[in-house]
Formats: sequence, structure tokens, C-alpha cells
Amino acid sequence: EDDDPDSYRDELADCIDFVFPITLTFPDATEVTVTDEEALEDALYDWYDENPDAEELPTLSYPIVIILNDGTESTINSDEELEAALIRCEITDFIEDFISNDCFTVTLPISFILEDGTSHTVNNVDEAVDILLPYYTMDPEAEDPELVFPLEVTLADGTVSNINDYNELDTLEEMCDASD
Repeated sequence: EDDDPDSYRDELADCIDFVFPITLTFPDATEVTVTDEEALEDALYDWYDENPDAEELPTLSYPIVIILNDGTESTINSDEELEAALIRCEITDFIEDFISNDCFTVTLPISFILEDGTSHTVNNVDEAVDILLPYYTMDPEAEDPELVFPLEVTLADGTVSNINDYNELDTLEEMCDASD
């Protein structure tokens, strides 16, 4: 288990928003209820500063309600459900970043390489989900799959373009963000 609080919080921050208030339970059984993101971060940072060698970590008091990156609300009743929500978020992010979003759609099939070196070609979003779900379930903090370039993309205005590497993909995403 990763004891770096920043990596887990970064994943949460990218994927979900909490509906406040939420309550944290610390290993010494004390509880603190926080009413916003800043108070949550402050409470966690303070605890980690005061307990750098702690083996047991603070936990959320369930149930909690989260807002997923697609805007839907979900009631979460356990750490396992929260992890499952994060996995769904990772898959959604991959699809929106690399396959289809409001700005462009990649011409399928595409290929990508997982962290373990296996290469996969997918012909549709469902096939991507079928591969990525077990991948992120086995390791929720796994690296994003590496795309195999070139990619052909169709922009929202119908323009077709070839993307040859991550730099060109980043430029396309910046262009998309600027037009939002």
C-alpha cells in the first residue's frame, strides 16, 4: 500500500469531488468533520506532519457522497467502493484524453501498451474498457497506457489530422482547452 498521502489525494482531486461535510476518523479514534476541500487538506496535512511514522492511516467515515468527473453523484459506502469509483474515473479519463471527447475523436482501431509491456489494439470504447478495467483494478495507481502513434483524429469541425507523438497530442489538447 502506498503511504504517500499526496499521490492518493491527487488521484481523488482529478477524478471526484466530495459533497461536504465529510468526517475523517484518525487512528487514535478522534474524528474531525470538514466542510470544504481546504479544511480536508489541512486536516490531513496536519495529521501526517504530527504522525510521520504512523502505520495506520486516517479513514473516511462512510457513507459519503461524491461527484464524479462526469457530474453524476454517487453514494460511497466503503474504501472498496471509493477505489472502484477511482478506477472508473481513470478509464473515463483515458477515453476522454485519447479516444473521444468534445474536441476530437480518434479513428479506431488504436493500440496501446500497458505498464507490463503487453500491447493491445482496440476497435471500440467497450474493448478499451474491457482491457483497462482489470488493469486499473489490479493496480489503481498504474501508469496510463502508452499510445502507439501515429493516430488519426477528426476534430469537432470535421478536420482530419495525424498526431505523431505526445507533443502533438498535448498541442491538440491545449488547442481544445483554449477553445472551451
